[in-house]
Amino acid sequence: MSLGMSYEDYWFNHYDLIYYYIEAEEIRQRKRNNELWLQGAYIYQAIGSLTPVLNPFSKDHKARPYLKEPIPITQKDIDEREERKVQQMKDYLMSRVKKQGG
Repeated sequence: MSLGMSYEDYWFNHYDLIYYYIEAEEIRQRKRNNELWLQGAYIYQAIGSLTPVLNPFSKDHKARPYLKEPIPITQKDIDEREERKVQQMKDYLMSRVKKQGG
């Protein structure tokens, strides 16, 4: 019953139904684990950005900038980020060409 399965489903429906509930629970657990891992990655990044401030032996006591955009987790997000980087590089190179008079 801890899987979210009702009493009626457990006792009166097809016995294979429990396997689907178990699989759904495993998917929920993996999803939750990934969310917590991603949260840890953001916390790690935030603390890493502050290490120069917290380190008394650091020469530069300025915090490093935090992430400008979220960490991409899907292939679509990764592809969009790469396309933006390529477009930014094209824009930069075109501006340099225009400055040189070309």
